[in-house]
Amino acid sequence: MRFITLAAAIALALPVALPSAARGPNSEAAPKASASALRSYIVSFNEPAAPMFRGFVAKDGRRPSLAPVSIALTGHAKYDPARPEAQAYLSYIGALRVERLRGAASLFGRDLEPTAVYEHALNGVA
Repeated sequence: MRFITLAAAIALALPVALPSAARGPNSEAAPKASASALRSYIVSFNEPAAPMFRGFVAKDGRRPSLAPVSIALTGHAKYDPARPEAQAYLSYIGALRVERLRGAASLFGRDLEPTAVYEHALNGVA
């Protein structure tokens, strides 16, 4: 598997994903991607994985106020994904992931179903 950002994955797939009319009259028609030609990529999102989350205070209304999960700030001996703070952050990044996958699916013109979801060691999908 390759490791790239969501923006790079979209940029790589866009020429194939756009209909020929959207590419313009002078562009070559891209070959249709068959299921066997599709590749898997690990797409990493900007937000940290849950064990590294340091919390934030909502200042602009674009994100909720969330308590830190990182053991460096909480004083807990180890990361516990069942703690309420971790559950709140996991819910937050899960909602962002759904939104981003929906937007990418719209750009690609097909459904995107991740084969793996990463929340604890990395925040991303494959």
